[in-house]
Amino acid sequence: MLSRFLSLQFKPVEITFIMMWTGAIFFTLLMILKYNYSLYQIIRPVREWPLFVVVFYLGAFSSVLAYFMMNYTLSRLEAARSAVFANLTTVISILAGVVFRGESFYWYQAFGACLIITGIFGTNYFGKMKKGAEELPI
Repeated sequence: MLSRFLSLQFKPVEITFIMMWTGAIFFTLLMILKYNYSLYQIIRPVREWPLFVVVFYLGAFSSVLAYFMMNYTLSRLEAARSAVFANLTTVISILAGVVFRGESFYWYQAFGACLIITGIFGTNYFGKMKKGAEELPI
């Protein structure tokens, strides 16, 4: 809700920037408290190259891109409608597991994915019929 409100005043990139720095500062402070202010224990795991690559990928690409897309969506749609589209992450996760990791695809996953997609379609289709629904132009 706060992102939606701020999206009327700020650009999605600006909101994403603030969100990422707020999270970085908060979790860094938690880590400092957890390791009793020991800088060595905080930096030691990141010195290993494979872990550094994973952390950099998750922090720099995945999180920033995901938050930017969320803030962009909130700047174009109302919060309730964009929350409905957030359910697509489950469908995308199932498909990514099957395609990239070779995981099995079961009937109940297909059934659940169909329910999610039907719910998204129904919410958007029948939501347009509702009087008084306002939407920012895309």
